[in-house]
Parts: sequence; structure tokens; C-alpha cells
Amino acid sequence: MQQISTKNYFSLCGIRFCSSIVLWLDFILIFSTLTFIFDASAQTLALAASLYGIPALLFGPYLGSLADRFNPCIIISVSFCIRFIASCALFVAPSVELFLAFTMLKGLSNLGSTAAEVVLTRNLLTAPQIIRNTSLIMIIDQTVKIVSPLAAGILTGLSFKSAGFLLSAFVCLCGLLFVTLLSARIMRSEATCPLIPKTSNRQIYNFFKKQLTARIFLMCILSQSAALGLYDSLLSLLLKGNGQSATSFGVIVSATALGGIFAGFLFPRLYRSGSRICSTIASMCFGLAVLAVGSLSFFPAYFELNLLSLLFLLAGFAYGLTTQGLTTTLQLTCPPNKLGTTFATVRTLSIALFISFPILGGWLAELANIASVLLAAGISTTLIACTLHITHRTNHSESTSPRDSATID
Repeated sequence: MQQISTKNYFSLCGIRFCSSIVLWLDFILIFSTLTFIFDASAQTLALAASLYGIPALLFGPYLGSLADRFNPCIIISVSFCIRFIASCALFVAPSVELFLAFTMLKGLSNLGSTAAEVVLTRNLLTAPQIIRNTSLIMIIDQTVKIVSPLAAGILTGLSFKSAGFLLSAFVCLCGLLFVTLLSARIMRSEATCPLIPKTSNRQIYNFFKKQLTARIFLMCILSQSAALGLYDSLLSLLLKGNGQSATSFGVIVSATALGGIFAGFLFPRLYRSGSRICSTIASMCFGLAVLAVGSLSFFPAYFELNLLSLLFLLAGFAYGLTTQGLTTTLQLTCPPNKLGTTFATVRTLSIALFISFPILGGWLAELANIASVLLAAGISTTLIACTLHITHRTNHSESTSPRDSATID
């Protein structure tokens, strides 16, 4: 494994920082532009959300596999170039129809970069560096998540055609510069040979079957993703129905992101103390926090923003630990030449739950009420985590060294 210099690591962090800014800024700008500039209907907004997410379901694993077979620096460079073109196109889009088409292009351009960044990080860093880097990336992502809505709101109000997309395009160029600086200094990794065959679904299944730690992290993150899919789209209605102000939803989102930042700071120490803390125990905490929010709906006197913010801060902290744990475990145990495909497949599964479970959540809300949806999400997540924790408490000592003999057959 190559040792990375300070300059190279600065470029690696620069790539991730630019990707995070573009991702969150574009997401906010797309929907704020449709709402406040094009006066789009609710159906149009729903269509935009689908077009933004569908590429991940259709092409996620395939584009992730490209990072296993080709130089990840090239994949990231192409992604930044397409993002730049999409941002400029969104800025000049003269109609809603073209804006939606470019929104789908933007969603497609985001896919290859994430898996390629994970593979590039795995190729350049040692095991202790990977753990610390995962922590730093979480802090960066969640900080950008807090700042992006404010920045997007200001930029949207500055111009009839949102000037924010020009900022997004500029950040894409900055990201391309960081990739160029990094690729000019490092040698091509052996794990990026284009002659390596494509990884099959059976090989990914065999990897998770053999790697207990990775499998438990996968089950925990999928259960949390399903819970988020159930209640996330209904949360604003729950707040409104319990007398909270219009700003309460933004406060909740910021509290969740702040929890993710705390998770980033504490992750290296907690992960080294035992992976169960970041998998099953964190998943239990997430489920209990969601369960508590749903329970508060039956006690209006306690349904206060301060208490809700504290609970969602806990949920964000727990979710942050699990996502960091899964990413780190994959980087340490998955063979480098299969990492991109495996990571992209996991991400596709999570996105599929985010997209499909709101339908189930809406049906449950009509059948009972929104509070019951949160209760169901919290109880199911907690039970799954408890079952995993009890079932594997004696077998959960797998090593997560990057020199593990685990392979995908």
C-alpha cells in the first residue's frame, strides 16, 4: 500500500470537500429553484425527486464497478466534468421540462464519484488513516449539510436564474483541479487494472456471507434506511400537526446534522473500542430515538422543539456512527478490486429503501396516524438491532485489518 504525503492527503480531502458541496448545494438549489423561480407544482417536485434518484437505482452498481477496473482518478475527473456541464445547463434552462432533464443528468453525474473516492482512499491510506479519514469526511459532509440550505436560499434570491448553480460549477472546477494535482503525484494502483472482470452479485453475496462484521453493519444501515424512508417525508406534517412553527423542520434537520458531526469526532475511538458500538448499539439508539419522537405525539405537553432536537441529535449521532462504520469496514475487509462495486451496491440498496418506503409510510399514516409510523419505524429498527446484537455477541470479534484474508469468490 502506498504511503500518502501531506500534500496528497490535502488534495484527497479537497476532492471530498468539493463533492460534498456540489452534492448538497445542488440538491437544495434544484428544489428551491423549481419552487420559487418556476412555480412548480407538487407533482413536478415529486417528478424531480424521482429523476434525481432513479439513475442511482438503474446504474449505481455498474458505475461503481468502473472504479474497480479503471483508474479512480479518471472516474472522478469525468464525474466533475459532467457535474460542471449539468450545473451550467441548470442555470440556463429556459423551461421546466429542460430543467428536469438536466436534473436527471445531475443525478447521473454524482454516481461514479462516490465509489471512486472510496476506492482511491482505500488505495492510498493505511488502516489507521482510513478510520481517521472516515471521521473527517463525516464532519465535512454534515457541516456542509448545515450550511448549504442557508447558502442556497441566499443565492436563489439573488437572481432570477439561480446564481447558485454557477457556484456549483465553480466548485466542480476546483474539484477537478484537486484530482489533477493528486493524479500527477501518485502512481497508478494495481487495483485499477482494466483487465479485472466485473464483480457479480453472487460474489458480493459471498463477501457479506463470509464477513460477519460487514454483514451486521449492512443489516443495521439498511434497517435505519428503511426507518428513514418510512417517516422522513411525514416529519414536517407531524411537526405542523403538533403546533410547531414553520422553522421547526429546519431546526430538526440541523440538529440531525450536528449529531453526525459529533459522531465524526468520536468515531475513531468508538470504532477501535468495538465495532458493535457503531453497529448494533448505535442502531438501537437510533430506533429508540425515533420511537421516543413518535411517543411524544401522544403527550402534547412534552412535544417541544428542544426535546425533539435532542432526540434527533441522538438519531443523527447514531446514524453517523453506523454509516462511518460500514464505510470503514468495507474499506478494511473488502478486496480493493471489488470495493467500488460492493460500495455502490450497498448505496443503491439504501437509496431504493429511501425511495420505496415513503409509499408504505404514507399508507400506514392513512391507516392509523403519522405518530404510529414513527412508532413502527422505531420499534422495528430497535428489534432488528437487538436481535443482531444478541445473536452475534459471541461471534463479533472478526478482525477488520486491511490484510484480512477475506476475498470475494
